[in-house]
Amino acid sequence: MRSQAPVKVISAGRVDVRRTLAFGWERTRANLGFWILATVLLAGGSSILGGIAHLAGPLGLPLLVANLFVPGILAIGYTQLGIDVAAGKPPRAEVMWAGWRQTISFFVVGSLVGLVVLIGTLLFVVPGIVWSAQFMMAPHFVVDRKIGPLAAMRASSIATKGIKGPLLTFTFWLTMLNIAGLLCLGVGILVTGPITTIAMGLVFREIASARKRELAQLGL
Repeated sequence: MRSQAPVKVISAGRVDVRRTLAFGWERTRANLGFWILATVLLAGGSSILGGIAHLAGPLGLPLLVANLFVPGILAIGYTQLGIDVAAGKPPRAEVMWAGWRQTISFFVVGSLVGLVVLIGTLLFVVPGIVWSAQFMMAPHFVVDRKIGPLAAMRASSIATKGIKGPLLTFTFWLTMLNIAGLLCLGVGILVTGPITTIAMGLVFREIASARKRELAQLGL
């Protein structure tokens, strides 16, 4: 697939959910076999490696240790694929493991955001909702810009400024689509997973581009 210019899905502080998901479906359908395999690898890669390690007995100890990091590495790769495809690039298999250096930062930023949202939820719920929107793009910044957790949270705060409500609505519909995929005997997630990942990558690229000047102050 040739590189194509991405569509615009945000205007007047509103995320066009229908257009974003249509874009995700179009790019998923263009490489459906690839995305199904990538999603299967994301969902089952850790289990497969763990099974091999157990079958190997004592010799499988290094694999068990490596398996602690496999889910994070695959999640990083899957996220990067969504961002790349949203930018008009063809998906490449090696991206699934190319971001292994960001594994610790990816884990830490996820833990920090989860903790902040939990604290905010305990503080009358509303702060947790606001902070979940404020920091929702932090993992994407870790993956795509190769920065640390705190810098990624600052970048996400800048990028989501003025658009938190629409982003929450957008992620609600992504969640509903993935739940629908899981309800289809779990098989539907093989299609809805790529659609929502590409859609999120598209929105990430657009809001980051819109705040390019402010993000440049962080060296991004």
